[in-house]
Amino acid sequence: MAETTTEVRADIEQTRARMSGAIAELERKVDVTQRVKDHPWAAVGIAFGAGIALSASRADVKAAKVTADATKETTGKLGMALDGVVAALIAW
Repeated sequence: MAETTTEVRADIEQTRARMSGAIAELERKVDVTQRVKDHPWAAVGIAFGAGIALSASRADVKAAKVTADATKETTGKLGMALDGVVAALIAW
């Protein structure tokens, strides 16, 4: 089945138009700002529920503990390195 150049171009244009429409629809569905504007109370409820879930998980406490533990060693090593740099500068 041989197609002419005109038919192929028309087919490409139709495909391009369909893809543009699909992309526009996806962008509309993913637009969080517009969804919040369309459904403000649902957005508030979701944010509230997420806040409760995060506070119940105590992830912030766990993250703070891990950070504090990780920086204990770093502080000592960094302090020794800086002392060496200062001593070298003074001796220079």
